Amino acid sequence: MAVRGIVTTLDFFEIDNFVGTDPPVYSYQNHFPEDRYIEASYASEYNSFVVSPLSNARDISNMPDATITFVATAANVDLVEEAIANQYIVGIGILRWNANEGIDDPSGFNLFAAFFATAYGGSLDDSTVTLELKHYSNTVTADLPWRKIPWTIVGPLSPRR
Repeated sequence: MAVRGIVTTLDFFEIDNFVGTDPPVYSYQNHFPEDRYIEASYASEYNSFVVSPLSNARDISNMPDATITFVATAANVDLVEEAIANQYIVGIGILRWNANEGIDDPSGFNLFAAFFATAYGGSLDDSTVTLELKHYSNTVTADLPWRKIPWTIVGPLSPRR
């Protein structure tokens, strides 16, 4: 199958949503200039972004963290701030279609790769805003960064000799 086109989607879910069944809070794609129904139940709005790095790891413990770089518009800066504050789960989908479909109006998409992680941090410069994504199963810092329990609470619960 010759690949004719590739589109990347970003779906932002609230931390307590069921990713497989609940609709996303925000959904973006970076190929079509108009809103597009890539998933059957909701439309993805156009937004210019780049995801890096892309990895082919199958095990989440081997997957690197990822960053999404947006153009630094006011809406994108607000999106990154909201995603970090609400600890959104971000789903990244890379979909493609074949040469028989044409470049601008494919009738269907084939999922090529998927990546899920939690909004962790961000940065801003003159022209771009970056959202950092991290995984829960990080063995170095296993505690969730926004839910670290202070020693004043854990101390009395720990066994003492």
